[in-house]
Amino acid sequence: MATTLKQNKVEIAIKGKRTNALLDTGASLTVASSAFIQKTRCSSASLQPPTHPIIRGVTGARLHVLGVLTIPISIGGLAFSHPFQVIQHFDYPLILSVDFLNENKASIDFASQQLILPDEHSMTHSVV
Repeated sequence: MATTLKQNKVEIAIKGKRTNALLDTGASLTVASSAFIQKTRCSSASLQPPTHPIIRGVTGARLHVLGVLTIPISIGGLAFSHPFQVIQHFDYPLILSVDFLNENKASIDFASQQLILPDEHSMTHSVV
């Protein structure tokens, strides 16, 4: 299964709805905007206390973390469940960071523009 890398985004599905998530190897935490959480109707009742109440964005701005929500996502038909730091007033809906990539033993092949997620079938998923 292969698609072309477009601005470091990968197509994911949450509750059957497809969207793009930014792959950010410079970010240490995987985040979701509170607006995106509401839009996808992920249950904020499962919101856990934040592990990092305030984080710094790429510009150095202080971002307030509302809490942590473990969200089931699908990438290329593979299922994952990962904790997302939920941020209020955040411009980008979803960012998958190095914590997600490391936990799932993923790698990015920049030459072929693919996100590689190993599984028992050794599937390679292209980044959108």
